[in-house]
Amino acid sequence: YASANDIDRDLSALVYAGLMRINEKLEAQPDLAERYRWLENGTTLEIVLRKDVHFHDHALVTADDVIFTYEAVKNPSWRSPLYSTFKEISVVRVDDQTIQFQLPKANPLFLNELTLGILPAHLWEGIPGGNAPLADLNLRPIGAGPYQARALTRDSRGTILTYTLERFSQYHGIQPHIDEWQFRFFADQTSALQ
Repeated sequence: YASANDIDRDLSALVYAGLMRINEKLEAQPDLAERYRWLENGTTLEIVLRKDVHFHDHALVTADDVIFTYEAVKNPSWRSPLYSTFKEISVVRVDDQTIQFQLPKANPLFLNELTLGILPAHLWEGIPGGNAPLADLNLRPIGAGPYQARALTRDSRGTILTYTLERFSQYHGIQPHIDEWQFRFFADQTSALQ
């Protein structure tokens, strides 16, 4: 759901990791993926996952998590804004570390679509798609990104006032130099200025 607004998109980029990430040259490069290759004249993309990647709850990221994430996007009950991008694409498990994306036609830009943060299937699989937006895991997410959710504060109406992220020590990429982020939210510009 993060693509719906800038704040969620920024927080998701810190908490989650995707199969690919976009580098400073705006090119897709492996993130959770160790390597990839195109098969079947460019209609099948095979991705092998890194073996050293953990979610914030220390569970390993596997092919099952990738399949769960993309099947959730394709499930209309989840109401994902990415549904139309992935609805005709099959995601197939080859083994614990390998998945294949089967495309209806070759698409050389498809790697750019694989920056979607991967969800931990072992935590999300019992949550019905229609309840996903309300799930506690949306407020206290578990991802495999450089930062993990530590705390949040809300007012009596449930509006989030602060959100704190801390560096994830088992992050598979380059460790960030900032130990902690605290985001503060305001109802309007006047409140923020005060």
